[in-house]
Amino acid sequence: MVVIVVIAAIVGFFMMGGSGGGGSGNHTLSDMKAGDYLRYDEVTHGGSTLLETYWINVTAVTATNFTILLTHIINGILGDESNHSIAKGSVYSVISVFSTAWTDMGQTTLDTALGSRAVEHYQHSGSGIVNDYYVGSSNGILYKKTMTFGSETSEMNLVDSNISWAWS
Repeated sequence: MVVIVVIAAIVGFFMMGGSGGGGSGNHTLSDMKAGDYLRYDEVTHGGSTLLETYWINVTAVTATNFTILLTHIINGILGDESNHSIAKGSVYSVISVFSTAWTDMGQTTLDTALGSRAVEHYQHSGSGIVNDYYVGSSNGILYKKTMTFGSETSEMNLVDSNISWAWS
């Protein structure tokens, strides 16, 4: 269940098209091009500790679509890979995957692997799971996701990207 939720979160925010507001460069996820990538590391703590890595690689871009390869690695072993074709400007989002009962927790500053970022904080609670998403205010990139479920917690952070405006 956790893996599915995390994959849906990554792909879901990618599919939002980057609804970030103004800010440096005014970039959105629609500005991504073939060869761009985002890498997230997730650590789950509880009964056991897992280190999971998620790579989002943009493999093709047309005027209307993205194609991405999502690679999931668990404790250094390839878990799975899946291709996703995503319409640019799609209204699909992680919010619609889970529920419409999201709370906008406001803007905050988040320390990331490559410096501080202004982010929008969203939270959803349901079925004993609390999800917090931290999305770039200026670019729509998912920088951090935390999930609490029972006595376990997981934290996923953007740790690498070749997209210069992801870090600007």
